[in-house]
Amino acid sequence: MFRFFLYAVIFFNIAGCYAKNDFTITINGNKNQCKFDYGEIDFCSKKYLNLYNKNLGATKNFNKDFILFSLDDAIVVLDPIGKEVFPLYGQYFDEKNDGGKVIKNKTIDFSSLNNKICIDGMKYAYKDIVENGRYCYKFSNKKFTLFNEDKRSFVQKDNIKGLHLIEKELSTVESVKLPFDSKVKIGNRNVVLASNISDGFIDYVVSHGGSLGVGNAIIKLPRQEGNIVFVEFFTDESEKLSYVLNTFNSNGKGHFVNFGTGSDFYIDSRYNIKVKSYNGKNLKYNYYKIANDGTIMKGSAPFL
Repeated sequence: MFRFFLYAVIFFNIAGCYAKNDFTITINGNKNQCKFDYGEIDFCSKKYLNLYNKNLGATKNFNKDFILFSLDDAIVVLDPIGKEVFPLYGQYFDEKNDGGKVIKNKTIDFSSLNNKICIDGMKYAYKDIVENGRYCYKFSNKKFTLFNEDKRSFVQKDNIKGLHLIEKELSTVESVKLPFDSKVKIGNRNVVLASNISDGFIDYVVSHGGSLGVGNAIIKLPRQEGNIVFVEFFTDESEKLSYVLNTFNSNGKGHFVNFGTGSDFYIDSRYNIKVKSYNGKNLKYNYYKIANDGTIMKGSAPFL
């Protein structure tokens, strides 16, 4: 899942909106519209036009030729060649209980290999206020259509084989011991290069909800409540390290969280994760916890 900015002048007419940078906004198959009916988000606003422009050079991560990213509670698909934008209907939030407390972070599952996207969270849309749940869509003919996902698909034989593949490939390295600090130097026995792993391993990770680039490396972590856990790391153009936490549960479903460029992280003996990152010069701490089903929860304070 990915995010991005530019300056633009927006002109409105009865039919919709037009941007100076020639992005076409297509909503429900209708071109040059800025909002869903009674929608709160203006997809022609300067904020969003900047985001589309910044994402033009991003890696295609959805349905082979498209770029999917999320900003706040909106989800958007971008055609970088045609400069056409396709917002997904509705706003999607973290799951909450009746008291308004977050009980599970929103997750978005998608792949560069197909046109399906599934969101676990709370959905809000005009005349369609929905409770916590899982919402799946197919993107075809420039439209999103809702479909009922067969949840049993996550426990098919291919997924079990994929889990065995992950275990086999990572068996060549040792797990680091907890507690673990990313600033502490680790030996080669705990790290493996993705380029030294089979293509089948990388394809499985990416297509089942994880993150792994061919030129990146992996730190193997101990299992957590049956979940396979590892950290992908790499350097960007500024030569700063970035870390991405990956989990795969016993049903073969993956989740990942990018800790951010230039981040450091610490995992205690109870698998509580503390991440230090920077927003410009501002220091920021985030806290993460892996649930029993492999989902990764995020908080602004340590989990108990």
